[in-house]
Amino acid sequence: RLQVDAIVNAANSQLLGCFVPLHACIDNAIHSAAGIQLRCACHDLMRMQGHNEPTGRARITPGFNLPARYVLHTVGPIIPDGRPTPEQVAQLASCYRACLD
Repeated sequence: RLQVDAIVNAANSQLLGCFVPLHACIDNAIHSAAGIQLRCACHDLMRMQGHNEPTGRARITPGFNLPARYVLHTVGPIIPDGRPTPEQVAQLASCYRACLD
């Protein structure tokens, strides 16, 4: 296990993790490994924010039980056909920039 400063989570707009049991997504893996504290921290962030997280931004939480100090949660664009529009390309670039800021 690597000890790192931060990892990036491809989050949904509620930031509360994947609610599909045994779903093989990174969001589910991170929330499962971090423990319930991560879901509670994300819930508190969303309650204070008062709305879903928009695509292209990033939020930071502690890593809790992960071997990472922090989790950067970012909501990427949904690209169902695998062909991103120019707007979706810009949103994805914004995800990367937000995580590096």
